[in-house]
Amino acid sequence: MTRWRAAGAHFVISAVVAVAVVALLLLVWYPGPLYEAGGGERLTFILVAIDIVVGPILTLLVFRAGKPGMKFDLTVIALLQVAFLAYGLSVISAARPAYVVFAIDRFVAVGANQLADHRLAEAVRPEFGRRPWTGPVWVSAERPQDPDEADRVMSSFLTGDGDLERFPKFYVPYAEQAAQAGRKAKPLAELKGKPGEAAELERVRAAFPGTDVGWLPLVARSRDMTVILRRDSGEVLEIVRVDPW
Repeated sequence: MTRWRAAGAHFVISAVVAVAVVALLLLVWYPGPLYEAGGGERLTFILVAIDIVVGPILTLLVFRAGKPGMKFDLTVIALLQVAFLAYGLSVISAARPAYVVFAIDRFVAVGANQLADHRLAEAVRPEFGRRPWTGPVWVSAERPQDPDEADRVMSSFLTGDGDLERFPKFYVPYAEQAAQAGRKAKPLAELKGKPGEAAELERVRAAFPGTDVGWLPLVARSRDMTVILRRDSGEVLEIVRVDPW
């Protein structure tokens, strides 16, 4: 086998792994527009670029048929590549949106690494005391009724340690506050977007003719977007790539 064939085989294997990783991100951890909102694009580009490019290039540089220690060299390259892939996946999984939280008058995509262990342990409902692995869960965050709890949330916000959406203790299924979200939703006519987003806005308006739809902001790690929902029921229809501010 020539070095070019060896590098080509390495590239094919790396590409297959990269496709599987991207599929995991797009279909499970960062579905739909949350891929961009959560910063998945940048993280995936770095991971895939190094996985597909660096590994095969190293094979191209070191491979020579019959070279003593060739198997050892290739094993080291493979182990380094696997180690980098594992590290990259750990970073991406830590940043994945764990919950999309309706809090007061907006939605917030909360990353897995933005939820402190001690706060997860305080969750009243067991299903919200963990970081889900099968995709972001839509929930609502109820305002605390206890004054001490309200002060705790406010203190957390003032110190930059997160607002209400980072307290799983107050999470409830989104359906329980969907109607409230619908009442908070602004009329679609008030959604202006930024220059260059006119086509997306027109698409949204055309997609729901005769339906009383509204919108609320979606605050996310990398890019804020807009949630489209029914104003009568609060049913979430879609997330659109439109700046809500």
